[in-house]
Order: sequence, then structure tokens, then C-alpha cells
Amino acid sequence: MKIRIVIINILMLLLYADVFAAEGLYLSANLGVSFPENLNFSKSEPGLNVEASTNFDSDFLWGAAAGFDAGSFRIEGEFKFMSHELKDVQLSGDATGTHNGNESISIPSLFFNVFLDIENESIITPYIGAGIGFAIYDWEGITVSGVSFKGAHKTANLYQLGGGIAYQLGENFVVDLAYRYVASDNITIEGGNMKYRNSNVYLQLQYFFHNLESMESEE
Repeated sequence: MKIRIVIINILMLLLYADVFAAEGLYLSANLGVSFPENLNFSKSEPGLNVEASTNFDSDFLWGAAAGFDAGSFRIEGEFKFMSHELKDVQLSGDATGTHNGNESISIPSLFFNVFLDIENESIITPYIGAGIGFAIYDWEGITVSGVSFKGAHKTANLYQLGGGIAYQLGENFVVDLAYRYVASDNITIEGGNMKYRNSNVYLQLQYFFHNLESMESEE
């Protein structure tokens, strides 16, 4: 809970700073694909001990961000929406079976990110960065071979690492090919604890309120 309060306060301060220092402000929108790792959990009750391994399909993700460009580094607040449809569930233990369905998990999330731009004399700028945030997991329940796992609506902390290659388009626009690896803390559901992991690949269009070419000439 403390992490979420800190993140919200930082994002509010970032927005406040951007309003009064528009020369460093940028906005971005992104669209890409999310590749989730398997989610594993278990259920234990008198006379029944089972483990479930879930396989989700990759799916589209989208998001938006507002940030501040400080020259060699950037800070930003980012909203990201990821969702996945269930491909299959493999059940093992006291009960076995396979479930193929279209249940889904959706993950709206909020991040505070810091990026380091690797500056050079070209219009192509590599960068690396990391972020911390939180998400709301909306997980539909499933039943496999008569064993039911209840759905859940949970909040969990998130972390991401990644980088990308940014290509400058004129004075104010940048297009960015980005990669992020996203991971969560433990999420408690009826079947115990699970950890969410995925890889995101997406294109991002950024608009900078200041003139990028004039900043380069000043340097």
C-alpha cells in the first residue's frame, strides 16, 4: 500500500511540474503485444491437493504516458493496459485434466519510470530504464475436472525493466521501438499465490513540447 501511495504522489508532482515547465514536457501513446509466462497455482483442502498450470495467449497492449525530458534522462508516469485470454489449464495431483476455454485476465496498471538516454550525434537514441508501479488484476474463475478456482479482483505491486531505440522525426516527434519485462509481487488467490510475468514489445509515438533539433544545436 505504501508503494502505491508514493507512486501516486510522485505522478501528481510530475504532472504539476510539467504544467509549469512545458519546455520539458512530452506525451506518448503506445501499441504492442504482450507475451505472458505461465501462471502456476495450487489448491489444498481436506481430501484434495491439486496443482494448476495455466497457459495464456499473447495479446495486444496499449498505453499512454506523460513525462519530463531533463536532457540525458527522462522521468514519466505511464498507464498500461494488458489482457490475456486463457489458452488451456493443466491440472495435476489428486485430480487431473485439461481445460480449454476463453476466460481472461485483465491488468490495468500505473507506473513511475526513469529512463537513461544514451546520447550520440545521430537521430537514433538507444535508452534503458526501469519502473515501479501497481496493477489491478481481474481474473475470471475456472473449473477443471470438477475442481473450481474462484475468480479474483486483486491489487499487486509491479516492476519493469527494459529499453528501446528512439528515432527522431523532425522537431517534436519521436518514434520508439520498446521492450519491457514486467513482473509482479505475489498475488494471493484461492489457489494460493501466483506471480505474473510477461514480455512487452511495442511501438511508441512521443510528442515533445520543446524543439528537439534546437536543443541538439545548443549542445
